[in-house]
Amino acid sequence: ISTSTALVNTGTLRATNGGILTAGGLDNRALVQVDDLSTVTLNGNWANNTQPYRKNYDMLDTPGSIPINLFNDNFATARRKPAVTSFQMNGLLNTWSATAINAPSSLIMFWQPWGRDAIQGYGTANPTLTCNTAAAPCQYVPPTPTCSSANGQWSGIVWKNGKAANTSSQWQYGRGSVVTYADTSTKFVSRGANIRATGSTARVLSDFRKDPYFSYDQSGAPHGEWQDTNFCHSLLFMPDFDFQNFGNPFAW
Repeated sequence: ISTSTALVNTGTLRATNGGILTAGGLDNRALVQVDDLSTVTLNGNWANNTQPYRKNYDMLDTPGSIPINLFNDNFATARRKPAVTSFQMNGLLNTWSATAINAPSSLIMFWQPWGRDAIQGYGTANPTLTCNTAAAPCQYVPPTPTCSSANGQWSGIVWKNGKAANTSSQWQYGRGSVVTYADTSTKFVSRGANIRATGSTARVLSDFRKDPYFSYDQSGAPHGEWQDTNFCHSLLFMPDFDFQNFGNPFAW
């Protein structure tokens, strides 16, 4: 998808192959339609790479979103108005071939993990891969019982725990939010069918076959995610997963 050849991993710029989609994570300060705000401005970010096809940055935002300045940038100095992104990309698809996705109609590609919070000026990936070695490829490695901190063997969702209902709640429209899958279909999906009782801190588990988060409070804000049975990756985001054999996922 991308013809760009750059992404940021743990602050280090390195090359990737063209013809693939690069994600970037929260450590990737790649700018979306913003100039002169960072020491590195990359076209390798998914939000910029897909702009020639989308042709409108406003499609990355959703009605009722609340823009947040994640890094406290001075956007007044930008040459162009920063885009606002409600959607975040599945980071496990970083440099992953579209033809290698096992179940495109079930695999989340873009979603709204932070509820109504929309990030100004940045396109982010969520969940993110753990890639601590800049000299090695940053690509998803399928889960095994021996997965480790080596590049691509771990991943996790970055969620905003305990925020107010009008921001990180997954109940944006009714009791759900919008998801785009790897086959490009876009749907409203329910979130947090099972929630904690008022004042309770007990786990009330969601359905791991449908919900990325395992627990929600009374406002619809998430409090943890489902990981695969080997405790390596965010369960519903693994590109080689068949969405049939779930095993015994971990609530983390």
